[in-house]
Amino acid sequence: AGWPPPPASSSSSGAGGGPSSAASRLLTCGGLCSVENLRPYFDVDTSDVLARAGGAVRHLPSNDGFVRQVLYADCGAAGTENEDGGEAGDGAPSGGKGPDLYGPVWLSMTLAFVVAVTSNISLYAHHTSRGDPGEEWDYDIGKLLRAVSVVYAFSVGLPAALSFAIRLAGVARGERGGPAELVCVYGYSLVAYLPAALLCVAPVDWLKWTALLLATAMSGMLVLRNVAGPIIEAAVAGG
Repeated sequence: AGWPPPPASSSSSGAGGGPSSAASRLLTCGGLCSVENLRPYFDVDTSDVLARAGGAVRHLPSNDGFVRQVLYADCGAAGTENEDGGEAGDGAPSGGKGPDLYGPVWLSMTLAFVVAVTSNISLYAHHTSRGDPGEEWDYDIGKLLRAVSVVYAFSVGLPAALSFAIRLAGVARGERGGPAELVCVYGYSLVAYLPAALLCVAPVDWLKWTALLLATAMSGMLVLRNVAGPIIEAAVAGG
């Protein structure tokens, strides 16, 4: 669930590696963000992402259900019988594709774009309702930049910091709790905010607040069920 180890340095680069090798390792964070290391986390297609987005909603009530029954089970075969007669999505991780980064990156960018667009639409609707022909309305591109910053701070920055804290505290279960898995869970937890952001276009305050509160509750439940619950169980089991 964590990042794979960086690839070994090529012997042809020599002992010093040269300036180009040093620059390459700097740009890839010491090989951590190289194409070779990140490729397995983007080995998903549209059907996988849609299935995982739907699973983020379906498995809200189950503890650790999204991780075990969606991330570690083939999306196309979830709930079907495997060779041992059991269900592919039940029990321990069943060797599926595991966490991906394509879905969280795509969902985060989509949400940031939707928030920026709906925010500007709301401002335009408010401007036209005032009926002041002498005041010209202009869109605010800064809303997109702010939305991107906030969304990616939640979907990437927060789980990365949490993964570091988990490893530092030594409460992770085996390979569980790695940065890729946490980014994946946090990223897919944003699914509920997409319809909520669209509803915020409506000029009805109670509808906006209801949609946002419901989306926050669903997102928080997915994170708590799949991150906090397993961490607490591991901490208790470890004494």
